[in-house]
Amino acid sequence: MPAPVDAWTGEQKELGPTLYPKWLFYYYATHLRWVADPKFVMDISGALDQKMRSIRAYDTQFVQPEKNRKALEWIQASATYFGSRIGAEAGEPFYTKEPVGLTGFDALKM
Repeated sequence: MPAPVDAWTGEQKELGPTLYPKWLFYYYATHLRWVADPKFVMDISGALDQKMRSIRAYDTQFVQPEKNRKALEWIQASATYFGSRIGAEAGEPFYTKEPVGLTGFDALKM
């Protein structure tokens, strides 16, 4: 099989060793139409303001089009809701099919 070509330079790239992740975590995207039932929720209380600023930086996608402005409200409300599920100001839901290993219960939120 030929080596992949860099789209910008046109040069061939060398492939590294095959990676096999231990876990695959699925992020809940805003376009999903079912009620999220996450396997775990990450506390993002300290990062929520930065997340919202980062999304607003995409002004032409989320701020200028009237039809997309509700996405910002939905993202904020979602973070607040999932945070409330773990006793935090804000949370980010994830799903995994594989079991997640813990070394202890001291890091669990609530």
